[in-house]
Amino acid sequence: MPFIVPVTNDGSRRATYNLGGKDYIIETYYLPKTQTWLMDIYDINENPILTGISLLPGVDNLVKNLCIEFDEQAFQVQTTDGGNNDTPDSLGTTAFLIYYAKGEKVPVAFEDKMI
Repeated sequence: MPFIVPVTNDGSRRATYNLGGKDYIIETYYLPKTQTWLMDIYDINENPILTGISLLPGVDNLVKNLCIEFDEQAFQVQTTDGGNNDTPDSLGTTAFLIYYAKGEKVPVAFEDKMI
C-alpha cells in the first residue's frame, strides 16, 4: 500500500522513516530563489544516498535509475490543487510525497492529452 511520507513546509525538516523494510532519513527543504522543494535521502548512519531531488508533481518516479538502493521503488509528488509545489507553504499542505514499495503499482503521473 502506498505510504504518504509525512512532510511539512516548516522549513528544513529531517525525519526517519521505514521504507521497504529499511530505515532512511529524509530531509526536505525549500529554495526560495528557484521556488523549488528538494529532498535528500540518507541511510540510518547519515551517509547520503540521494541528494537534491526536486519534488515536482507530474514525474512518475522521482528516483528512477538514480541508485540501486531504490530499484523498483518509487516516489511521487501529487497535489490536491493541480499546482506545481513551488511555494514555501505547498509541501504538506497541497502537495504530498508518496512512496511506493517494490511490487506496488505506481500510477502514471502525466497523461499525454494528444493520445
